[in-house]
Amino acid sequence: MASSTSLLGFGLDSVVESFSGSIILWRFRKGKEISDDEVEKLEKKALKYIGYTFLILGFYVLFMNQQAKFILARFQIPYF
Repeated sequence: MASSTSLLGFGLDSVVESFSGSIILWRFRKGKEISDDEVEKLEKKALKYIGYTFLILGFYVLFMNQQAKFILARFQIPYF
């Protein structure tokens, strides 16, 4: 497993982007078969799922940042 925070963050970002893209494809594919009211509900659901994926990414970045600060402070390595 990679030990680089940047590499792991980039990989997770790629997964999040792929998942978000698949949600958008799902939304547009379903949108052809349903009424306008159902399209609006589907749109809200898709946006909610995409928001969750970006929240997961944000929490991951925050966690890794705090972990790096803890390690740097423990070994008394100066950081900016």
